[in-house]
Amino acid sequence: MHVKLRKRRDYNSGLAALRKPGPGGGFETTPAVLAFFLTAYLLDCPRREAAAKALDMTFAAYRRSQTMHQSWTAPRPLPGKKGEAVCAKTKQRYFGAAFVALLSDRVLFDQCGEVCVSADLGVAQIFFGDGTKSSFYTSAYYTAKAGTYSVRHLYLDTIRPLFDLINQPEPATRAPARKRVLKA
Repeated sequence: MHVKLRKRRDYNSGLAALRKPGPGGGFETTPAVLAFFLTAYLLDCPRREAAAKALDMTFAAYRRSQTMHQSWTAPRPLPGKKGEAVCAKTKQRYFGAAFVALLSDRVLFDQCGEVCVSADLGVAQIFFGDGTKSSFYTSAYYTAKAGTYSVRHLYLDTIRPLFDLINQPEPATRAPARKRVLKA
């Protein structure tokens, strides 16, 4: 993918790598970029519609967290800004931000089992190992007619190498040597 940008005189913005076409150019691999591309990959739609639907799914709002053993009368999760509900695990209101949080934090990534997305139905769900499910909904969910919808599943163990690639551990630094005092 080639991105054309206008030339600027200030290269401090970090966009210099985007200007180079071919090998070594392109987008920096970050959890946000990977979350968007994985969301687009999970959508069951033509390629020309994938970016728009992925953007819609990125802003799917959190509704309620529940475990598989609780009923829908479960207590509401933590309030966010202005009393909005947020995911209890990721502390995020929108699916895109929650997915970025999963791809940024090793503890959350290890707790999560799978991510499910259905663009036609307008729902995205994150399933955690303890049985907790976080559901995010777009406006399409509230207007969807009863029927059968396709849902794509992403098991996070399959993308562990990508997680390790974008979250490389910091290189170990050598501790300074202690000075020995030699006594004669």
